[in-house]
Amino acid sequence: MDSEKCHTPVKIQHFTYTSDDKKIVINDMTKISEPGQTEYSFQFKESMPSHMEPVSIEDMLSRSNEWENVTLSGKVVRVGDISMVGAKQLKLAETTFADSTETIVVDIWEQHIPMIENGKVYCITPVQVRSWAGKKKLFTTVRSVVTEIADDTFKGVHFQKGFEDNRL
Repeated sequence: MDSEKCHTPVKIQHFTYTSDDKKIVINDMTKISEPGQTEYSFQFKESMPSHMEPVSIEDMLSRSNEWENVTLSGKVVRVGDISMVGAKQLKLAETTFADSTETIVVDIWEQHIPMIENGKVYCITPVQVRSWAGKKKLFTTVRSVVTEIADDTFKGVHFQKGFEDNRL
């Protein structure tokens, strides 16, 4: 179809979100129009598939670019305390994940916090790569899906550089 090939940007005004922030609600008050060229500064880019293959933490640290979406599979080796951050006072738990190659800090936000437990293995997709204080880290987004997985390759993962308690 021609409409699928056009990739025309749209301007949406007077809309709201559902209570879980997963859907946009459009009603008779919503205005949808084509924006002028000066009203946006992006180019069309194919979105990443939701079934992305997990990337090793070592590859994330060495090859991934900031703002890139990746899939993380790893074992939680540390769950930090929950803190309230920003003007909206959002809940944040700084966690550390490990795989057989390396460890990485992952900021777990809001609704995902209760899903994460020390010593368990998870697949999270998508997570975004960020640089903070000169180091790469990951963070969940509103669209992230956290799934506990049973993967025997993580049985031997019980360490993290810089932590004394490695009995997981």
